[in-house]
Amino acid sequence: MWQRLRNMLGFGAASKTPPLLESEPPEPTEFSHSGNSAILEYFRQNSKWNATARQYETRTHPDLTQILFELATDPAVRKGYVYGRPVVANRNGLILAWAGGTFDFFVRLSASEIAIACREGARQDSTYPPEWANFNMVRLGTNWREILRRSLTASYEQASDSN
Repeated sequence: MWQRLRNMLGFGAASKTPPLLESEPPEPTEFSHSGNSAILEYFRQNSKWNATARQYETRTHPDLTQILFELATDPAVRKGYVYGRPVVANRNGLILAWAGGTFDFFVRLSASEIAIACREGARQDSTYPPEWANFNMVRLGTNWREILRRSLTASYEQASDSN
Protein backbone atom coordinates (compact mmCIF):
# COMPACT_ATOMS: atom_id res chain seq x y z
CA MET A 1 0.00 0.00 0.00
CA TRP A 2 2.76 2.48 0.89
CA GLN A 3 4.55 1.72 -2.37
CA ARG A 4 1.38 2.40 -4.37
CA LEU A 5 0.88 5.71 -2.52
CA ARG A 6 4.51 6.69 -3.14
CA ASN A 7 4.12 5.93 -6.85
CA MET A 8 0.86 7.91 -7.08
CA LEU A 9 2.49 10.94 -5.48
CA GLY A 10 5.59 10.61 -7.63
CA PHE A 11 8.02 9.65 -4.88
CA GLY A 12 10.72 7.35 -6.14
CA ALA A 13 9.76 7.85 -9.79
CA ALA A 14 12.49 8.99 -12.15
CA SER A 15 12.16 12.66 -13.09
CA LYS A 16 12.58 13.63 -16.72
CA THR A 17 14.06 17.06 -15.90
CA PRO A 18 16.41 17.83 -13.06
CA PRO A 19 14.80 19.97 -10.37
CA LEU A 20 16.06 23.50 -9.73
CA LEU A 21 18.14 23.34 -6.59
CA GLU A 22 17.00 25.76 -3.93
CA SER A 23 20.54 27.09 -3.65
CA GLU A 24 20.74 27.69 -7.42
CA PRO A 25 19.52 31.19 -8.33
CA PRO A 26 17.71 31.70 -11.63
CA GLU A 27 19.27 33.87 -14.32
CA PRO A 28 17.30 37.08 -14.87
CA THR A 29 15.77 37.18 -18.35
CA GLU A 30 13.32 40.09 -18.26
CA PHE A 31 16.04 42.71 -18.86
CA SER A 32 18.38 40.70 -21.08
CA HIS A 33 19.03 43.52 -23.59
CA SER A 34 22.58 43.29 -24.99
CA GLY A 35 23.34 46.82 -23.75
CA ASN A 36 22.88 45.63 -20.16
CA SER A 37 25.79 43.17 -20.08
CA ALA A 38 28.18 45.34 -18.02
CA ILE A 39 25.62 46.40 -15.42
CA LEU A 40 24.15 42.90 -15.15
CA GLU A 41 27.63 41.52 -14.51
CA TYR A 42 28.13 44.16 -11.81
CA PHE A 43 24.76 43.24 -10.25
CA ARG A 44 25.55 39.52 -10.44
CA GLN A 45 28.92 39.93 -8.73
CA ASN A 46 27.41 42.07 -5.98
CA SER A 47 24.24 40.12 -5.32
CA LYS A 48 23.32 37.63 -2.67
CA TRP A 49 20.87 34.79 -3.27
CA ASN A 50 18.66 33.85 -0.32
CA ALA A 51 17.99 30.15 -0.90
CA THR A 52 15.39 29.98 1.87
CA ALA A 53 13.30 32.84 0.43
CA ARG A 54 14.21 31.82 -3.15
CA GLN A 55 15.02 35.40 -4.11
CA TYR A 56 17.89 37.83 -4.28
CA GLU A 57 18.36 40.04 -1.27
CA THR A 58 17.26 43.60 -1.94
CA ARG A 59 20.00 46.12 -1.42
CA THR A 60 17.85 49.21 -1.70
CA HIS A 61 15.72 51.02 0.85
CA PRO A 62 12.02 50.54 -0.05
CA ASP A 63 11.41 54.32 -0.07
CA LEU A 64 14.17 54.75 -2.66
CA THR A 65 12.64 52.04 -4.84
CA GLN A 66 9.27 53.77 -4.69
CA ILE A 67 10.84 57.12 -5.64
CA LEU A 68 12.67 55.55 -8.59
CA PHE A 69 9.49 53.93 -9.89
CA GLU A 70 7.49 57.16 -9.40
CA LEU A 71 10.07 59.23 -11.32
CA ALA A 72 9.61 57.02 -14.37
CA THR A 73 6.21 58.31 -15.46
CA ASP A 74 6.16 57.21 -19.12
CA PRO A 75 3.80 54.21 -19.45
CA ALA A 76 6.25 52.53 -21.87
CA VAL A 77 8.91 52.35 -19.13
CA ARG A 78 9.41 48.92 -17.62
CA LYS A 79 9.98 48.61 -13.86
CA GLY A 80 11.27 45.59 -12.01
CA TYR A 81 14.14 43.94 -10.15
CA VAL A 82 17.37 42.36 -11.35
CA TYR A 83 19.61 40.54 -8.88
CA GLY A 84 17.69 42.31 -6.08
CA ARG A 85 18.17 45.80 -7.57
CA PRO A 86 15.17 47.93 -8.57
CA VAL A 87 15.57 49.01 -12.20
CA VAL A 88 13.79 51.13 -14.78
CA ALA A 89 14.17 50.18 -18.44
CA ASN A 90 12.86 51.26 -21.82
CA ARG A 91 10.33 49.12 -23.68
CA ASN A 92 13.17 47.07 -25.22
CA GLY A 93 14.58 46.17 -21.79
CA LEU A 94 17.61 48.49 -21.81
CA ILE A 95 18.15 49.48 -18.17
CA LEU A 96 18.12 53.28 -17.83
CA ALA A 97 18.27 53.71 -14.06
CA TRP A 98 18.54 51.81 -10.81
CA ALA A 99 18.66 52.57 -7.10
CA GLY A 100 20.89 51.25 -4.36
CA GLY A 101 21.40 51.65 -0.64
CA THR A 102 19.64 54.45 1.16
CA PHE A 103 20.40 57.57 -0.92
CA ASP A 104 21.82 56.55 -4.31
CA PHE A 105 20.30 56.58 -7.77
CA PHE A 106 22.22 55.64 -10.90
CA VAL A 107 21.31 56.80 -14.40
CA ARG A 108 22.72 55.64 -17.76
CA LEU A 109 23.89 58.74 -19.63
CA SER A 110 26.05 59.80 -22.56
CA ALA A 111 29.36 61.49 -21.80
CA SER A 112 27.90 64.96 -22.48
CA GLU A 113 24.93 64.29 -20.20
CA ILE A 114 27.24 62.94 -17.48
CA ALA A 115 29.17 66.23 -17.62
CA ILE A 116 25.92 68.16 -17.14
CA ALA A 117 24.85 65.85 -14.31
CA CYS A 118 28.22 66.25 -12.57
CA ARG A 119 27.82 70.04 -12.66
CA GLU A 120 24.50 69.49 -10.86
CA GLY A 121 26.08 67.33 -8.15
CA ALA A 122 26.23 63.81 -9.62
CA ARG A 123 29.53 61.95 -9.90
CA GLN A 124 31.13 59.12 -11.76
CA ASP A 125 32.57 56.25 -9.76
CA SER A 126 34.96 53.73 -11.32
CA THR A 127 33.21 51.02 -9.29
CA TYR A 128 30.38 51.12 -11.83
CA PRO A 129 30.44 50.86 -15.63
CA PRO A 130 31.44 54.22 -17.20
CA GLU A 131 28.02 55.11 -18.63
CA TRP A 132 26.49 55.34 -15.16
CA ALA A 133 26.26 58.58 -13.17
CA ASN A 134 25.70 58.36 -9.42
CA PHE A 135 23.15 60.72 -7.88
CA ASN A 136 23.25 60.83 -4.10
CA MET A 137 20.14 62.58 -2.76
CA VAL A 138 22.05 64.23 0.09
CA ARG A 139 24.81 65.54 -2.19
CA LEU A 140 22.29 66.93 -4.72
CA GLY A 141 20.50 69.18 -2.23
CA THR A 142 16.87 70.18 -2.07
CA ASN A 143 16.18 70.00 -5.83
CA TRP A 144 17.38 66.39 -6.12
CA ARG A 145 14.04 65.22 -7.52
CA GLU A 146 14.14 67.69 -10.44
CA ILE A 147 17.77 66.78 -11.21
CA LEU A 148 16.93 63.08 -11.23
CA ARG A 149 13.82 63.56 -13.36
CA ARG A 150 15.79 65.60 -15.93
CA SER A 151 18.57 63.00 -16.10
CA LEU A 152 16.13 60.09 -16.34
CA THR A 153 14.29 61.88 -19.16
CA ALA A 154 17.61 62.45 -20.98
CA SER A 155 18.49 58.77 -20.55
CA TYR A 156 15.12 57.67 -21.91
CA GLU A 157 15.39 60.00 -24.92
CA GLN A 158 18.94 58.82 -25.70
CA ALA A 159 17.86 55.17 -25.51
CA SER A 160 14.86 55.86 -27.76
CA ASP A 161 17.10 57.58 -30.33
CA SER A 162 19.55 54.67 -30.39
CA ASN A 163 16.98 51.83 -30.70
